[in-house]
Amino acid sequence: MIFLDIETLNLPMKELVKYKRYLPQFDKINDLLAKEAPDADKLRDLTEDMIKTASLDPLLGRVLCIGICYSRDKKTVVEKCFYDSDNEKALLESFWNYIGQEQLPCETVTFNGISFDLPWIYFRSFVHQIPIPWADLSLKRFGTWPHFDVMQSLAFWQSYKGKGQSYVAMALGCAEDNQKEALNGSHVHKLYAAGEHQKIQDYCMSDVKQLIEIYKKVYKYFPKPPRARGIDQGAY
Repeated sequence: MIFLDIETLNLPMKELVKYKRYLPQFDKINDLLAKEAPDADKLRDLTEDMIKTASLDPLLGRVLCIGICYSRDKKTVVEKCFYDSDNEKALLESFWNYIGQEQLPCETVTFNGISFDLPWIYFRSFVHQIPIPWADLSLKRFGTWPHFDVMQSLAFWQSYKGKGQSYVAMALGCAEDNQKEALNGSHVHKLYAAGEHQKIQDYCMSDVKQLIEIYKKVYKYFPKPPRARGIDQGAY
């Protein structure tokens, strides 16, 4: 199985202009800029809100980073981070080529991957017309195989609103440290603007590792894959 997490970013401004009909902030920003003395605080807030909106919409945003972790056997754990600061197509091609070459299974573990991570990866791959080697898109709801979405499972399929990963990690005693808690996905665009590309990758991989710790504590309470009730958890 593959533990997976992604980070997303808004499309570059020159590309976002093409989709301004979906971003009401554009007109408001232009109205402010047309004034002789635009309100700097309002301008900053509108820009931040537009970036946040675009970063959460696969039409207006892009995949910036994909972190995965999986076990080859009971002793070997592989950590792999796919990152390209400028070329999303190259990043996704690298990811899918690796999945295909390694012949990795479609069994995935994510945190809100049904509603976010995997739809983003698939949609942006469709945009770039990139072949996808996984036969099963693993987006089936109300089950834990072949995709175990930890957030959806712990919310018992929206019996109540799902909590964020850091919240669940704290509840289960999996929170790493104060630095980990200080970062979240909303900081990615600021790290990117500051050229802190390694910090983005480190943050993504820290989420993957934390996801593994959460999974270890909860998977035994949910149905096992039908092919083998005593499934080999590998190095996990």
